[in-house]
Amino acid sequence: MQDRPTDPARPPGWYPDPGAQHDHRYHNGTSWTADVSNDGVRSVQSLSIVTSGADQKSGNVPLILGIVAMSTGWIPFLCFVAAVIAIFAVILGLRRQSDPTSSGAATAGVITGTVGVALAAAGIWMTVAILASVSQFEQPGPNDTVITSCGEVGDVTRASGTVTNLDTSERSYTITVAFDDERTASVAVDDVAPGASAAFSVDENLRFEDLECRIDAVNGPRPFGFGNND
Repeated sequence: MQDRPTDPARPPGWYPDPGAQHDHRYHNGTSWTADVSNDGVRSVQSLSIVTSGADQKSGNVPLILGIVAMSTGWIPFLCFVAAVIAIFAVILGLRRQSDPTSSGAATAGVITGTVGVALAAAGIWMTVAILASVSQFEQPGPNDTVITSCGEVGDVTRASGTVTNLDTSERSYTITVAFDDERTASVAVDDVAPGASAAFSVDENLRFEDLECRIDAVNGPRPFGFGNND
């Protein structure tokens, strides 16, 4: 009798009973048989174990989980779920590696799961960066922002003003100006020192006799600099 097969294709022979009901069970190269052995004594018992195909599938489980983790680990917010899936893939893969019928798929599951963990770590870092950037945009800090002039300049309507940083640390702003409540335009004002003021101007292609400009919103820098100038 041989305790472990050397060929994952499983040639005919005696192998540890996959159902754990007996010491060994005979495999004819295609499927398990009812021939079993206990302490070297052969007998015939009913076949109440999983088939060879099911054994292979048990090794495919960590592989599938690893692939899912790799596919979603880099995606912000989904990365947390992917991290859990990747860890399960590694654990299940390590457990199944000892079974020669599924060791190949199990090893692949460990590899893909490990890669999934790494990608999930990158996804978590991206998620934290996004949340920090959004928080900075939504919380610009104390400031005093005013419009100082609003009128036609050349072929455009220009709103000019100043923003004063009332915070104790340097701040950057995204200032949105509304023109007669018809249109809005934004401008970025970067690196305003504590207590300092910075000028800004916003142009819009509108012409009215009694044009009104007002501050629509003051935010921090847009996440990752997207659309700082509309």
